[in-house]
Amino acid sequence: GITGTTKDKGTISGCVNYGIISGRMQVGGIAGKSVKAINNCVNYGNVTGKTERIGGIAGEASVDITGSVNNAVVYGTGCTITSIDQITPSNVNKTDCVSGGSVVVADHSYGDWVEAVAATCLTAGNVGYKTCSGCKKNYDADGNVIANVVIAATGHNYVQGDVANGKIPFTCSNCGDSYTEDAVYTVTVNHLNLDGTVAAEAESFDVGYNEITTVYAKSIDGYVASHDYVKVHVLDNNTINIYYSQVDVWDGTGVWNGTSNVATSLDSLGGSGTEADPYIIDDADDLVLIANIVNSLAAKGSSDLINGKYFKMTKSIDLNSNPLYIGGYSGWGDRRIFNGYFDGNNCSIRGINNDRAMFGCIEGSVNNLSLYGKVNATDSNGAALVGYLRGQVHYITNYADITGTTQAGGVIGNLENKTTPSTHLTNYGTIKSTVAEGAWSGTGGVMGCMGYGHSYLVNWGDVISAGLQVGGVAGYGHSSRAGNATGCYNYGKIYCPTNEKGQILGGGNHTLVDCGEYGEIINTLPTEE
Repeated sequence: GITGTTKDKGTISGCVNYGIISGRMQVGGIAGKSVKAINNCVNYGNVTGKTERIGGIAGEASVDITGSVNNAVVYGTGCTITSIDQITPSNVNKTDCVSGGSVVVADHSYGDWVEAVAATCLTAGNVGYKTCSGCKKNYDADGNVIANVVIAATGHNYVQGDVANGKIPFTCSNCGDSYTEDAVYTVTVNHLNLDGTVAAEAESFDVGYNEITTVYAKSIDGYVASHDYVKVHVLDNNTINIYYSQVDVWDGTGVWNGTSNVATSLDSLGGSGTEADPYIIDDADDLVLIANIVNSLAAKGSSDLINGKYFKMTKSIDLNSNPLYIGGYSGWGDRRIFNGYFDGNNCSIRGINNDRAMFGCIEGSVNNLSLYGKVNATDSNGAALVGYLRGQVHYITNYADITGTTQAGGVIGNLENKTTPSTHLTNYGTIKSTVAEGAWSGTGGVMGCMGYGHSYLVNWGDVISAGLQVGGVAGYGHSSRAGNATGCYNYGKIYCPTNEKGQILGGGNHTLVDCGEYGEIINTLPTEE
């Protein structure tokens, strides 16, 4: 009002202002900016500033102000005013000064209230706020400055769910968004001695869901494996146990021929034949002894030496392509029966070269055995293990190729068991029936005829027949021996030009429960090499 600014040589003293003073910044009733003293001055004129440094006496002062009085209104017209005072907003001494007026600062000019928006996983949100058109700042409902109104996107919080059908589901707990990843499962292969101790270091590898992989046995000097290889359809984590045993190779001698090598005792075998102390089969001659006893029986005969007795292999046996079989079955009236309990103990019989099954007729049981070689059956019921089963067999794996006529199968030819179905039978061999096209065949990968239901039968081998009722697992289900075929799977190819064929059953009367068809049906016979 008196001066805009004072120089360093001048002072203002005893001055009075009655005028109205208005400016943007450094606005004062006496001086806009003073670098020398202001003494005994009075301001009666209203002072108006827009931004900063607005004072009734001085907008800005570098030295003390003494004995001065402001009797006017000091206005700040902008909401961004940062420094305003009746005397001076500067940090100087205001000795004997009187503030007789007032200070008025303009209010914020708010726009419309912006409602709060919640942030999502992918989109940012905001808090509720209002914006002053003057200072451009954002404020909450209570007039507090909000430094940042933005709420950052939260990002997905995916939670893993339970595996289903080989897929791992992930669902966001915030928004429900989801995706899946292919499950990966672990296949563990244990290489064990017969007593369960470690024969070689275990292996583990990851395989994708629904993939088929093959695991192989180790090569260990002086030992053979229970399974040279195992195919695995990966639907879950899998543990495969492969057992290793010493092997005895047969020289082909000592077989009963109708007059010589008659067997009348099992005393040469270790053990006593009880369940707790079974007869021990630890070389080929021990197996030949059992064969000689059964083979020398009359038709429909069984032996008290065998009946109800327990046998256990402690070594694998290589027949070295020499024929050897235990009993026979050429029809109901001509059967020689094994009615003991034979534990293969995870050993194998190799080098099979027979014209019939290894066991002609079983009324006891055979378990835990693998078979290798070939069977060229000239009659029906050709199979690697048993031609006619009236007992039970469990955990049998066949690698032998089978050629037969009717009711040919990898493990079993024909069967009849009303009480205890057989389980866990696997075939890898090629099964071929030689019947003419359109003739009845009844040939299957695991068994020719299925009766009274069985479970966990798996075929990986090709099945070849020009005849009727040809199946990947069984040729047919006997119509008078109906039951359930449970957990049966076919992965092999079925070559058959007739209409009566199937991946599980080629025909007959059985109910399929939880079975899987992964092989292929081919309506022609394979080309002969």
